[in-house]
Amino acid sequence: MGQRGFFSLHVPADLAELSKARLLMEEVGQQAALPQERIYDLEVCVSEAAANGIEHAASAVEIEAWILPDRIIVEVTNDGDFQPGLVKVGEARRRGLGLPLMVSLADQVHVSRLDSGKTQVSLTFFLEGYRGGGSRDLTHPLS
Repeated sequence: MGQRGFFSLHVPADLAELSKARLLMEEVGQQAALPQERIYDLEVCVSEAAANGIEHAASAVEIEAWILPDRIIVEVTNDGDFQPGLVKVGEARRRGLGLPLMVSLADQVHVSRLDSGKTQVSLTFFLEGYRGGGSRDLTHPLS
């Protein structure tokens, strides 16, 4: 699991294993002294990013997290292509809301296609007292 500031987890390509990612993020959030509601946001974002890799790419997921003096950075990496967009399957089922959810809960979200052919979602959560340091309010995209 973790050692002073760095945490790593391999999640097999099985949605039933996502509880391990949430437990790791609980540990990361507690070590970083995040308020409980921000720990929940961290858990939701990482769980969603991992679920997307498992479900859409049928891929195991690697999760790495760093606690830095002013922020937490989590990278979720999987095999497969990133395919954004809302997909409607039938009238009752809507898909593709994971990225908007992550953007609404994390302070920064970045999706990359790595040279290795993998997809990586980077999530940043600023720690208390550092949120104003150059971050922008995602509810007002033009700010």
